[in-house]
Amino acid sequence: MKKFSCIALAVSLALSLLAGCSPSSTPPAAPAASGAPSSGTPAAPGKVYEIKLVTSNPSTDPTVELFYKYAEEIKNRTNGGVEIQVYPGGEILMGDEGIEAIMSNAAVITFNDLDVLADYVPEFNSLCASFLVDGHETIEKLTQTDIYRQIMEKADAANVHVITGDFVMGARNILAGGVEIYSVADAPKLNIRIPNVASYVAAFDAFHANYSAIGWGDGVTACETGMLNGAECVSQRALTSGLYEILDNPVYSMIQWRNAPVGLEIGNGYWTSLPQEYRDIITEEFSKCAVENNDLLAAAEDGYVQQLKDAGVKVIPYEDIDIDTFKEAVRPLNEAMPMFSEVSAAVSEIMAAG
Repeated sequence: MKKFSCIALAVSLALSLLAGCSPSSTPPAAPAASGAPSSGTPAAPGKVYEIKLVTSNPSTDPTVELFYKYAEEIKNRTNGGVEIQVYPGGEILMGDEGIEAIMSNAAVITFNDLDVLADYVPEFNSLCASFLVDGHETIEKLTQTDIYRQIMEKADAANVHVITGDFVMGARNILAGGVEIYSVADAPKLNIRIPNVASYVAAFDAFHANYSAIGWGDGVTACETGMLNGAECVSQRALTSGLYEILDNPVYSMIQWRNAPVGLEIGNGYWTSLPQEYRDIITEEFSKCAVENNDLLAAAEDGYVQQLKDAGVKVIPYEDIDIDTFKEAVRPLNEAMPMFSEVSAAVSEIMAAG
């Protein structure tokens, strides 16, 4: 388990500088009895819960715009009892600081791939395994299975509550200057930016690719200076970041190596301190947010890729790549993950049913 003494101090200082990290000091309203999700609007609150939602996605990102929309819905449905304050663009509490905030039961929600929290819930690695799923509909169905619920119970016991774990940001591919990827044998030609997440590092080690596990902004700067020749990313980021304009002879190789669930996570101790009716409303609204997000991004995927082509990026389609060579490279990693056999069996059943 990671040691966070320095990070904890940084988190404490960051939160102390931001108003509203804790509920207001007015007397609390009594929690509603647990049961079916509430569909009505609670009475005027005796306490206002101010919760920060932190994400590295920029303020103009479609997902962030949905966060604002559904935060307002939550505020309306709780009659002002819950205020979700969205902090985009990595403004506060990114990386380990965000993890420490939720593990310390601060009033903070993080937006992360589930396996970012695999130090606490190792089974999250299996839900995010390479080449596991074929798209957002499969992930949405996976979250309704018994195996997913079992993993979420383990997460709650580890003090990680996933409000909703079925955001899907799209398949992840490789954008690189002058490097065409047709099989895993081409991966050593890469020298790209990848996220500083253990599962990403393990996968690109297995591909024998050259990489730097750093932040997106640092990666773009490294591409500008010629230290790196690209990045691993979804098509939306490949287009909207403008990275392709920096690279010489940009190529987007659609290996679709990862299509993983992204979640809104909060400390379970803080979560259970909220009135049950508020928890129901937050869960309902962010679940609707995830579905709208997934439909929106899936519908836009072809358009993003076409715009890359129109801008002069060479796109190598999935069908032209020997994907099995990549799958074989990461197979031992997947098989070593806790509960991977159960998760993959559930996914296979979902995909077989169509």
